[in-house]
Amino acid sequence: MFGRAVVACALVTWGGLSASAQVTPLSRDLNPSRTALSRIGLERGWYAGMPLGAGERIIEISTSDGLFFAQSNLGGFHVLDAETGRKLWSINLGVRSYDAFPASASKNTVYVTNSNYLHAIDRKTGRPIWNVLLPGLPSSATAISPGLPMEKNEPPRISNIATGYVVPTDGEIVMVGLASGKVYAYTLVKQTVHHETTTEELTVPTQVWNWQAGGPMTARPVAANRVVAFAGYDGRSYVVMRDERTPVNRFVTGGPIVASMGTHDTRTLIIASMDYNIYAVDLFTANQKWVFPTGSPALQEPLISDSDVYVVNERGILTSLDVESGKPRWSVPTLGGPLLALSPTRIYLESRDGDIFIVDRKTGAMIAEPRVTFERAGVRTREYSMEITNSENDRLYFGTEYGQVLCLREIGATQPRPLRKPGAKPFGYIPPEGDPKFMQGQTGVPADAQSAADAEAPKPDADAPKADGDAPKPDADAPKADGDAPKPE
Repeated sequence: MFGRAVVACALVTWGGLSASAQVTPLSRDLNPSRTALSRIGLERGWYAGMPLGAGERIIEISTSDGLFFAQSNLGGFHVLDAETGRKLWSINLGVRSYDAFPASASKNTVYVTNSNYLHAIDRKTGRPIWNVLLPGLPSSATAISPGLPMEKNEPPRISNIATGYVVPTDGEIVMVGLASGKVYAYTLVKQTVHHETTTEELTVPTQVWNWQAGGPMTARPVAANRVVAFAGYDGRSYVVMRDERTPVNRFVTGGPIVASMGTHDTRTLIIASMDYNIYAVDLFTANQKWVFPTGSPALQEPLISDSDVYVVNERGILTSLDVESGKPRWSVPTLGGPLLALSPTRIYLESRDGDIFIVDRKTGAMIAEPRVTFERAGVRTREYSMEITNSENDRLYFGTEYGQVLCLREIGATQPRPLRKPGAKPFGYIPPEGDPKFMQGQTGVPADAQSAADAEAPKPDADAPKADGDAPKPDADAPKADGDAPKPE
């Protein structure tokens, strides 16, 4: 069901979620001391407590575009400044949920799922803008594709086949993967409603497209200018047009893809697969640049910074690769913990026991083993049951289910260091001189992607509504664009 979010209990003042909500007392035992942190070159950025009611616990923490998010099992959604820990607002999403996935933020809007609802919330005030009832349970983080600039007097380029509404190319699109194997994209469009004596112009959320792949879509979709990439349990990565139901290409691995994909430069996807390999693939052509055997399934999102790719396999082996050639620089055992963050000289990870350990980026040498940080340095992080793999910058974030959250940084690093160089061209960027030919008019895909799209791209469902007979024909192997999607109310 589509509709404006009307949530009676959506109080957006901090600490005002309910009459029984209380700010979680901060435990000093969970807050590492300045002296302990300094022994391993860290300092505390900030720490805070979330307002939780009776029976409420935090089930997901995440960051996006300078915001920190904490979501509870009772629908509580709390937003802080990711750099200072300043509490911005809280809202109740209205539905109890036992699982949650990372939220995402754009310049004006925050997108988050709760149960089988997708919510759009005003970034500044925390007031609900709209919500959508998804046709299934989400299984991935939300992802945002910013609106594209349009030339003066340029007409809308596409129309939504399923609904008949005109979707503006300069509109922001939000995407989410479902446990059913589908990926859905939504945006706001203008709709004219005719009453008996008057007409009314409404801006409503509507579906731009959806694609069907095999198995749950746990990897976060990747926005790439005029195209979107996603991958799933069927072992394939797909690239489709951002604002219309048109395939570009696909790449097939030998096993499920459960981790989010990494990106480098403007057109290289880094794909970790459970087939014991990690791949570098061209975004537009699906050409394989290199492949590296990881020795066991790769279940974690790779982190990319400068010319380095870092990946941890299921056996806990951390490997540094050259992003251009795929050649390994070094490998080191890590006891199987997740990647946390990258600084200019260090890699931060967490052991299976919940202890921090640190590896030198250049040599792979162990700077601080888990036993050193826990016993000698006295940095106790085992009670923090949640952590974030930070693909944006060098900050380390931890959280407990009882609402206590902690941010750490390197000593003296008062400003976060982004992993992607400031001022670099965005992923998926196409220079004006590089796109004289477009697929189906002006779509912004380079000419060398045309053959890949024709040969092996996913095809829409044969039963889906078609636009004047020029929709692609079905393909048994490819993801299918489902035309049975819910329509705006």
